[in-house]
This record gives sequence, structure tokens and C-alpha cells, in this order.
Amino acid sequence: NVLNEIGFKKSSQYELIHTELVSFSNADSAYSPQAILDEQEFLKLDESYMNETYFDEIYHTRNAQEIVDHQRLYAYVHPLFGTQIISMGISIFGLSPFGWRIMGAVFGILMMPLMYLCALHVFHKRRSAVFASLLLGIEFMHYTTSRIGTLEPFSIFFIFLMTTFMFKYIQTDLFETPLKKQFKLLALSGIFMGCACATKFTGVYGGIGLAVLFFMHLLGQIKEAMHNEHKKQMLQSPFTLVGFEDLELSTQILIREAIKEGIRIDVLDRSENFIRLRKESH
Repeated sequence: NVLNEIGFKKSSQYELIHTELVSFSNADSAYSPQAILDEQEFLKLDESYMNETYFDEIYHTRNAQEIVDHQRLYAYVHPLFGTQIISMGISIFGLSPFGWRIMGAVFGILMMPLMYLCALHVFHKRRSAVFASLLLGIEFMHYTTSRIGTLEPFSIFFIFLMTTFMFKYIQTDLFETPLKKQFKLLALSGIFMGCACATKFTGVYGGIGLAVLFFMHLLGQIKEAMHNEHKKQMLQSPFTLVGFEDLELSTQILIREAIKEGIRIDVLDRSENFIRLRKESH
């Protein structure tokens, strides 16, 4: 723990008592006790979120200031990308509530149009996208975390971005869309997933969702391609049954009708067109 400044006041008075250093026995020390009495004007008698850190700001703000001052971090729980973004505000506006909160407010504002774009790719309706962004705007958790120096505005912002690009990707055609465009969308989704994970580990859970969307799209596209290929073959040879092309046409017709009725077919001799039909125990 570090004692930066100390002040005294009477219980019956609001102002601080003027305090001076009278004597100091260890005059050769590099640390003078006068250092804890030289900034009395910065002491706050009424501490509040307007002039002090609030909630998890006690961790993130200190880490951000240590990054600005190139100091060794005293402790950290989450990855540091979000903390580095907070430190940008402190570098520009100083170590003040405005300085450590401005970046979260900016990202919270940017989430509004981002939610609109994400919802537009999901619902394909402008009215639904506007409604989704309005819901985000009046959501209490979003409002609360965006006005203080926490990591949530940054992690959620990047989660929105990676999800938006994944939704754009799964709306492409695996075989018709140019590979360059597909790789570009996947790369952007992956980059912002990395940013989300580098901000807070909740980005990993979002990455699991991206994997589910990716593989569902991939399997769906392959299944559709196989169906289209089979349909194409059927149109080219409407009387040919795939897998039984070497049998006589009359046998293929019989097998086709048996399949429709759920009857099992065993080919006993292809050269002689001998087949066995079975259904349940018959």
C-alpha cells in the first residue's frame, strides 16, 4: 500500500487543518515526509464517483496509470488490451475520472450503430435493426458499464464486430463467392475475436459461438452442394438410379418404388439382376 497524501480536519469543521512538517530525524533519507503534505488542495473531503475510482475502476485505473508511467503492474486478472485502451484516455486527459472513463464512453456510443449493423445482417430488416439498437441504448448494464472505467465496453464492442463479420460470412456461398472475399470476412472475424479475448476472457465464449456458426454453415453448404449434384444427375438421367446403374431399367424402377415404400433391397446377383426385397420380418 502507498500513502500519497494525508490531511486532517476537525469533526465540527468542513475545511482541512493547515499542516506543516516541524522536524524530521532522518535528514539523509531520499523520501521526505513533506511529500505527503504538499498537495493538500487535491484532497477530497466528499469522496464520490465524481472524483474517485468506483467499483472495478480501482483495479483497471491503477493498471492503466502504471502502463502510462511504464511501471511494473502490481496485479492483473484480465488480459491487458482493454486496460491499454483506458490508458490512452489517461495519456490524453490525465489521471482524472474523465481521463479513465472517456474511452469506455466512446466505445459504448460506437456500439449503438454496430448493434444496428449486426441486427441488420441477422434479420435483414431495417426496422428490426433500429429496434435492436434502441434496446441496447436503454439497457441498464450497457449504460452503467460505459460510463465508468471497466473492460466490458471494449470486450462487447469487439464481440459485436467479430459476430457481425461471421454473420456476413455465413451469408456467402461456399462455392460461388470468391475465396478472397470469404477469407477476408473470416480474417476480420478472427482478428476481432483476438481483440475480444485480449480484452477479457469472455471473448473466448464468443469464439465458441463463432465456431458453431462456422461449422453449421460449412456442413449446410456441403449438404446443399451434394443435394444439387444428385439433382443434376437425376435431371440428366431421370430413369437411372444412382448406385444401381448396371442393372436393367425395369429392375431400377422396381428398386426405386421399393425404396419409396421403405423396403430393404439386397442385390444377390448383378449380372442376372437377382434382388431380394425385405420389409421387417418378411
